[in-house]
Amino acid sequence: MKTMYRTLKEEKITAFMTLNHSIAAGFGIEGFVADSVMLLENWLSSDQYRTRFIILKMRGTEHSKRYHSVIFSPAITISKY
Repeated sequence: MKTMYRTLKEEKITAFMTLNHSIAAGFGIEGFVADSVMLLENWLSSDQYRTRFIILKMRGTEHSKRYHSVIFSPAITISKY
């Protein structure tokens, strides 16, 4: 993992890695070596599922530490939660 991360960084390649895991499991080595960690989740609000995301980590910049709503139709719309 570290070798891949180092190679991508040296070549100035932006890469997205997606993981499917339980919140209770926490983040492994991926969260440690990644420059940014964003959590995208579905949650039940009243009687329907909604999608939200939060930036958990973003090196080198100030960022919002709040949830944001995400709507996928027909384009992606992100708004304050």
